[in-house]
Amino acid sequence: MTQQAEHAAIEACLKALHTATIADVYDEKEWPAPALDPEIGFRTGRPGERLAGFAYTVEGALAADRRGPDARKERWVQAAPEGSVAVWSGTNARGTCPFGDGLAGKMHDRGCRGMVADGGYRDHDGLQAMGLPVFARYASPVQSLNRWYVTRTQEPVVLPAAVGGTITVRPGDWILADGDGVVVIGAEAILEVLDRAEAFEAEEAGHGKPRA
Repeated sequence: MTQQAEHAAIEACLKALHTATIADVYDEKEWPAPALDPEIGFRTGRPGERLAGFAYTVEGALAADRRGPDARKERWVQAAPEGSVAVWSGTNARGTCPFGDGLAGKMHDRGCRGMVADGGYRDHDGLQAMGLPVFARYASPVQSLNRWYVTRTQEPVVLPAAVGGTITVRPGDWILADGDGVVVIGAEAILEVLDRAEAFEAEEAGHGKPRA
């Protein structure tokens, strides 16, 4: 099986699950909770839609001493792989938006499944019409040009966790997001987690038991 086919199979399996099930698997294994800060929540997309894919990471920061276009961000956008979920680590981005429908549209055209941002976004109506799932901290009309610049791409990034502390997201880790929030599954654990999560949901379906 090629890597692309393997990724497609994992994505399909993951998208059939719930973030709550993944969190329960981590609890059973006594692993740290995999959920991101609940303030990083569902912003755009179709009601009930789940976002699943492998992490494609970027980090940036406010930079008052820089001016002009952000060439590093543009290169990262143009290289977005099919099946990825863009994970934006905004660090100190407050009130400004690292992306809007222009950049997101380019990534969407390349097969990027959606966005998870510890920061902001803008062009809500355009993104909603595009059908691109966005899980972000806030929306803002203020663009990032001359304010926020990319500092690193495709390296591990750190985002706030749901129950305190942080979660490190590495390129190739797996993301699942739904109405309950966003979970991060390490690439090395994805098959083990999928097997147990599918068993959990099959057991509950067999007993007619609703999710707690």
